Amino acid sequence: QNSTIAYKTVKGVKVAFLGFNELSGVTKAQIKAGIKKAKKAKAAIIIVSFHWGIERDYYPASVQKKLGRYAISCGASLVLGHHPHVLQGIEEYKGRYIVYSLGNFCFGGNSNPEDKDCMLFQQTFTVTGNEVAKNDAVDFIACSVSSESDRNTYQPVIAEGDEKTRIDGKIQDSTDKIAQ
Repeated sequence: QNSTIAYKTVKGVKVAFLGFNELSGVTKAQIKAGIKKAKKAKAAIIIVSFHWGIERDYYPASVQKKLGRYAISCGASLVLGHHPHVLQGIEEYKGRYIVYSLGNFCFGGNSNPEDKDCMLFQQTFTVTGNEVAKNDAVDFIACSVSSESDRNTYQPVIAEGDEKTRIDGKIQDSTDKIAQ
């Protein structure tokens, strides 16, 4: 499974996007090679996305932690995960972030998913030359996959009020358990 890398230049900074499917088998060697290729192409910011995890499990499996941390150790600037269809927490590792599962932001496979919680993850990177500063300029925004609670309207919305507080708490709970 060789990775295809998408590149985009944002405000003069080259960003690489790599994606891996852990469910169909990915090796550490493939991850390392992909990140090395992105660095060789002079990407300053390297974002690695993993399709991984156990469906409807709110906490990352050990393989997710191992691969996410490995990607950071190889030079990833950010790791984003998806597949469990539910939110999982966020880990800061070596000054970088691993977002284990964003949940379903836009999902057409279920007309009324039991758990409609999801999030947007935002990070501002500060780049000097090819050096990406380690910082805490991150935020997550609690959302729902649907604008209605009893069905999937396929119209994601930003959560507000009690719903935002509830979703924020769920993300924090998973994040706290990862740190243990």
